Amino acid sequence: MQEAAGLQRSCNGVIGIIGALVLSLQALYYQSELNKIWAHLGNPEEGSPVTLSVPQATTQAAAEAPAAADPWVKKDQPADQ
Repeated sequence: MQEAAGLQRSCNGVIGIIGALVLSLQALYYQSELNKIWAHLGNPEEGSPVTLSVPQATTQAAAEAPAAADPWVKKDQPADQ
């Protein structure tokens, strides 16, 4: 989520697991990481649309992928049969 919001990834699952073992602090840790995203986005009102950045690699991969790739259709067989 942090990368989609344009931030560097700082949330660490290992820290969350350790927090779970120490007085169940994982919820506080993950909430603080989520709050960083909201602060970066300017604390929009609840329910308002938020525009997220899309990484360039994802955009290129989507453009290069076939529109209707069906793994069950043979390559020499037309797709409509």
